[in-house]
Amino acid sequence: MRTLAEHLASLSPDALADLLSLRADALAEPRPETLGDLAARLESGMSGMRALSLVDGHGFAIAQAAAALGDGFTTADLESLVPEPAGTARAALEELARRGLVWRDGEEWRSSRGFRRLFPDALGLGPALEEVLEGYTVAELRDYLSAHGISPDGRRAVLLQRLLHRLRDPDTTAAVLSGGPPGTVELFSRLLVEPLTELDYPDYIAGHRSSRYARTDRPGAWLLQMGVLHRVDYGQAVLPRDIHLAIARAMGTPETVPLRPAPPAPVPVAVEVTAVERACAGAAAACLDTCRAVLEAVASAPPPALKTGGLGVREVRRLAKEIGRGEQEIAFALQVAGEAGLADGTGDSVLVTPAYDEWSAAAPEQRYAVLLAAWWGMASTPGRPVGREARGSVLTAPPRTQVAATPERLLRHDLIRTLVALGGAVPWEPLTAWRAFQRPLAFPDELADHAASVAEEAERLGVVALDAAGPAARALVEGSVDDLLAAARALVPSAGTVATFQADLTALVAGSPPAGLSALLGSLADVESRGAATVWRFSAGSVRRAFDAGATAEGIVADLERVAAKLPLPQPLTYLVHDVARRHGAVHVVPVACCVVGQDAALLAEVVRTRALAGLGLRALAPTVLAGAKPPEATLDALRAAGYAPVLEDTSGAIVIERAAVRRSATTARTGSLALVLPPASEGLESAVHGLEAAAAAARSLSGTSTGLGTVRQAGGLRLSEPAQDRLGNDGVRVLHWALRTGRPVQLHYVDDRDRHHRVVARGLKALPGTLLFNVEGGPSYAHIGIGELVAVGPVLPTP
Repeated sequence: MRTLAEHLASLSPDALADLLSLRADALAEPRPETLGDLAARLESGMSGMRALSLVDGHGFAIAQAAAALGDGFTTADLESLVPEPAGTARAALEELARRGLVWRDGEEWRSSRGFRRLFPDALGLGPALEEVLEGYTVAELRDYLSAHGISPDGRRAVLLQRLLHRLRDPDTTAAVLSGGPPGTVELFSRLLVEPLTELDYPDYIAGHRSSRYARTDRPGAWLLQMGVLHRVDYGQAVLPRDIHLAIARAMGTPETVPLRPAPPAPVPVAVEVTAVERACAGAAAACLDTCRAVLEAVASAPPPALKTGGLGVREVRRLAKEIGRGEQEIAFALQVAGEAGLADGTGDSVLVTPAYDEWSAAAPEQRYAVLLAAWWGMASTPGRPVGREARGSVLTAPPRTQVAATPERLLRHDLIRTLVALGGAVPWEPLTAWRAFQRPLAFPDELADHAASVAEEAERLGVVALDAAGPAARALVEGSVDDLLAAARALVPSAGTVATFQADLTALVAGSPPAGLSALLGSLADVESRGAATVWRFSAGSVRRAFDAGATAEGIVADLERVAAKLPLPQPLTYLVHDVARRHGAVHVVPVACCVVGQDAALLAEVVRTRALAGLGLRALAPTVLAGAKPPEATLDALRAAGYAPVLEDTSGAIVIERAAVRRSATTARTGSLALVLPPASEGLESAVHGLEAAAAAARSLSGTSTGLGTVRQAGGLRLSEPAQDRLGNDGVRVLHWALRTGRPVQLHYVDDRDRHHRVVARGLKALPGTLLFNVEGGPSYAHIGIGELVAVGPVLPTP
């Protein structure tokens, strides 16, 4: 039987260079030193999955069929499984061979076990027989061989090969069926339709050949004893796909795999560039303004967080009503802001972070670029529905620096990159259908609805407009921070540094107002509208807030004149400021339960007679002193609601200045700081990482088919059990040893105690007995996992 290493040794330098150029991780550190090392790398699960991500829908279906047929199938076997369209199976098989996923061995085709393990339920026909038999002891394997009259002597590997050869022979299954008790054929016929079946308890117990309860008069027990049926869980058994395919061919009813037709490639339609840029600019300005408004609202009054973290639907709806935006817009703004490190929902309240202060003071183009980069790097799709169907909250996604490339991120990058490459307007649905066929691994069925969300997000953010890519999309795909800032500068209007004050008590600021101007006007007026310009409206209540915070009439007028574009303030505005100043503090609230005091006896008499204040229980102790039944805070609120401008006075007679406490999250920003971090585009699905010249040079340097690992089970002081070594493979052991020795980053795939899969880039690996310590890239501290939780180890791909 020809191994992959032997196959690689037989390739010409040009053919080997072609293979290396198609396998992005083939030359990643630690670089293979021999053809054996290269074969181990190519046979690993991580590498195989990357290679499969480059094949189209037909190639993926043929790969599944090849995995279902197992090791050592012929071209005729594959064409009988995938007969239509004619020639498709043969062409796809050659392409898989070109990528090193399968290889020729005379008239047969070979594939690695790592490749076959990528399809645990290939074609929905159940597990592979070799995977099922791996779970048996030597004694059990000998029992099965004895049942078939075959010598049970030899090592485990020999026993496995004998049993595999026997059970894959359709004549064996036919003999088992004909020699079984009544009902055996009927049970087997049902298994051909549904390989996984529930067994009666007597069948399940009697199926143990060496058990004292063993019986041969029950169909289920008979098939279990003869190795045609195998237990997978208590009360459940499965028919392995090898037996299924073999007997189906022998019965003249072979399984066939229908290939769905390839959708037509989308044809881009010419669209006016200026129209796309105008639409992108409008969306970008609106999105930036929404993010600013949401973060200002959170900063001024932090909303409560859910016990599980994040902001709940009720608070999202409240913010949407307060700001005048849709719930989806608010949720999207919060999620992107959280990813950018500007907001944190992990505490008791949702708080802005220290990075928010720097972000709000930055130029509009930098603020917008930070949001673009955060969205581009998000591990999840933020624009999911907010409402009953969402069943969740926002601001709970993991930081992008702690998550390796996720399906959602790959999907986003692939769609935007494709739209940029097409260079025109393409409707989203045909684009998605075409890419789903071209790259089925990047577009699994469970992400079908995410593609539509990506379109909505991209349009909301100003990345896409009129079904065409905008300047920001091109900059994101190129991965240049300078290009991204230039695109942001072209899309977002410059910050308005002055305000236009009008006689109707409004102030207008064009573009995106800087933080200082926004804070000044926000302390004196209420936002009336947002968009290309922001409009504030002054009122007695809004101006009173400034006086409550310690402002003076002279200071307010001076601050407004400073930002008034060298024009005089309208008379109604200055009159309003001085009128509120005159009335402010005419009434003092003093704690008792409380006392209300003032110099104007007539005013206090009016307060006592005001029906809206009856609930305060005010009564006159003297012409200028009122006693109340409510505490000072409630009294202040009621007086202000009734149109008065009271101030709070402490027991010493001093005025208490009311300033809102500034709260910031203690959590560090997810990106580390406000510095613009643009995540690179996910692995390019259209081009190889390595040029042919570099691949050819590497091909000439490789020789020998040995891996040099032998039976190595120890990596950098970490002793590996046989199951762990088998799970990681030779290349995984080699990469783990290299990472422990050098401290260089590697990709880890592990499963936690809740059966959740994690894929992370780990740095600084250290080994303790049975345990790995590592620092998740971008994370603040070490994480640790048991070696039994580790599924795979792979190299970090080189940057294109």
